[in-house]
Amino acid sequence: MELGRAQAYDLQYGAEDRAARLQSDKTEAANRETFFARVQKEISYKLEDVRTADKNLVGAITRAATLKGDAEKYDWTVPITYKVEQTSDGRLYVAVYGLKKS
Repeated sequence: MELGRAQAYDLQYGAEDRAARLQSDKTEAANRETFFARVQKEISYKLEDVRTADKNLVGAITRAATLKGDAEKYDWTVPITYKVEQTSDGRLYVAVYGLKKS
């Protein structure tokens, strides 16, 4: 009978441990969201050295530029290209190349 009580204790402890870890994960995710939302508000972006790389017959324009980012004590530059096209309903469609998640 002792083994049965030990198994029940282990199951209860396991459930409590899983619940505590789940709550910790939820709290951590909320903190990350808050942090990234704050950081996103502090980041500023600028395009510099914009130059036309190509213009095709249908009017799509490809340009090259330097994307500069600044977030308090950190700043960075990334060379990018982007293509601007007009959709059939008159809106602009922009595709950006050179950005990568690190």
